[in-house]
Amino acid sequence: RMTTEWALPDEVLRTYRDVLRVGVMDVNREIVTWTTDTSTEGQLQSFCQAFCGKLRQLQELSDLADDVLSQATYWVCKAFSINYAVGEMYELIQRKLGVVSINIETREERGGALVRYSVEAFASHRLAIKMTWRGKDNIIERDMLSGQKRVKGTIRSLAAEFPLPPEPTFAPTYCLQMQFKKSLSLTKRLASKVVCQASFASESKVFPAETFVLSEPLQSERQNFSDLVANGAFEETEEDDLMAENLSLPSCSPCSSPLTATPRSFVARSVLLAPLALAGRAQGSCHQ
Repeated sequence: RMTTEWALPDEVLRTYRDVLRVGVMDVNREIVTWTTDTSTEGQLQSFCQAFCGKLRQLQELSDLADDVLSQATYWVCKAFSINYAVGEMYELIQRKLGVVSINIETREERGGALVRYSVEAFASHRLAIKMTWRGKDNIIERDMLSGQKRVKGTIRSLAAEFPLPPEPTFAPTYCLQMQFKKSLSLTKRLASKVVCQASFASESKVFPAETFVLSEPLQSERQNFSDLVANGAFEETEEDDLMAENLSLPSCSPCSSPLTATPRSFVARSVLLAPLALAGRAQGSCHQ
């Protein structure tokens, strides 16, 4: 178990560790790197040191409390995770395309990264996060039987903003820029009417923009519990700490089930019963 100053390391390691493997991120247009050739726990510690260290150097955040800057590591890891917004993005694209499963390429065949992770801090105490894909034709559908790949389109970026710190119920609105390989009329129909207020250089002149809002807050249930304790709402005990992790949590909470560490995907199968089998079941239930 990690004993560091950073917020909720266990929850990050269990559920929101995706970005830890990347090793590089743009923070206010300067490159920040951390160690990846170590354990996941070591990756998290190295990321926290590099990322928090950079935030503390920024003039835009110089008047923010140190504990808020430390907790920003949790919010950024969660905002970039497949168990949060990225999973919702996959589901949105699958619904738009009407397909069962898609793959979004993040690495070249030779292993080079196709995605750039960016964070920008503002004097208004907001963080803007963005994933930017280079290249094209990175939305792939793979035939479940033949294994054949079909290019379905191109995703350019996924971006969002959130305040520091976010309110307990705050859930960010994400802006997704993508283009499907469809007719021009369908492409126009899929374009969002909402203008994305992205804080980065906008590429919406080329790629239509789609927005979606998450239902789960960016804050952790455990962060909210700690705030209540810090504000003197009640005195924390060992029993309270256990209750905070195990009771009164929504089903989507990372603390409610170890299964949430698995990226969200769903497989549904239908079984057709012959009429005779159905009749036999009905008669059996009547005799009981």
